[in-house]
Amino acid sequence: MTLIGATTENPSFEINGALLSRLRVFVLAPLGIPELTTVVRTALADRERGLGGLELTIDDAAMDVITIEADGDARRALTALEAAAAYVTRQRGAARGGVITAATIRDAMQARWLATTSLAKSITT
Repeated sequence: MTLIGATTENPSFEINGALLSRLRVFVLAPLGIPELTTVVRTALADRERGLGGLELTIDDAAMDVITIEADGDARRALTALEAAAAYVTRQRGAARGGVITAATIRDAMQARWLATTSLAKSITT
């Protein structure tokens, strides 16, 4: 049996000891700013698996916001990028083109948080 999992918690405290004794735990180091920048630029350029078909560009300030807010986590960076791309295309009313700015990133991240919070409230009430 193969068990693959990911956690932001310390597995030594969060996983049952009997199970932990049978696991191999890999600790992944956070990515640096240059690596996160490469991930974001690749996602923006890749037409097959990324957002390349949207033909968006990103300014340097927006890249700084994404890479700093991601805190070394490529998943966070890509989630912020995806939210910003959706925000830009929705705001412009166009399927292609546009510039992702620092303000766009902040607005998109807040809009995504509000949508998630509203969904959580509707589930719990």
